[in-house]
Amino acid sequence: MSERNYRSNIPKAYAYDFLKNFMLFSGVLVPFFTVWGGITFSQIMILQAVFTTSMFLFEIPTGVVADRFGRKTSLILSSVVTTTAVLVYSSYPSFWVFVCGEILWAVGVTLASGADTALVYDSLIQTGEETGSKRILNRVESIGLFAMVIAAPLGSLTAKYIGLDWAMILSAIPIFLSAAIGLTFNEPPTQKKSEEKNYFKILKTGLTYFESVNNFV
Repeated sequence: MSERNYRSNIPKAYAYDFLKNFMLFSGVLVPFFTVWGGITFSQIMILQAVFTTSMFLFEIPTGVVADRFGRKTSLILSSVVTTTAVLVYSSYPSFWVFVCGEILWAVGVTLASGADTALVYDSLIQTGEETGSKRILNRVESIGLFAMVIAAPLGSLTAKYIGLDWAMILSAIPIFLSAAIGLTFNEPPTQKKSEEKNYFKILKTGLTYFESVNNFV
């Protein structure tokens, strides 16, 4: 495969991360749970614990998917599972439905964990541009955060004029579109075996993820 094919993975990674993080519900997450879902703040804390624990449990099993079937497959599955999680959240206002959504969301996050950066880095190696990997990976992360910044106020308007559940439902569209972007990735050769996961790092990642979402509420 030519360098041009691998170089095209970089703008695709930007688009993938933007769509994956364009979560309209990020600005109304607590009202979604308490007003539409009818659960208490204590139950929200339990849901966060379920999410973090699920990440702890699924990080290594989902990492096997990337190692065995490729980073591209793992990223596509991540978008599909995350889309399913969003639809589960918005299907019925129930604590136990939300628990199922949290578990699915954790699986979606862990499927992408490491696979996204590995695909970008290994693509840069194939084009001889790995020295600029830090800058490009930082840009990928910044684009994801930018997507959340844009989506949060739009989600608030959606919740106000259409409904809290629609802020969640419509979030499924950009996340699912990220799966379409994933289909266009060109799988680069793996440069090294995946490093063993550190569970304390996983726990920190889970807590940081929820903190970033709650900062928009």
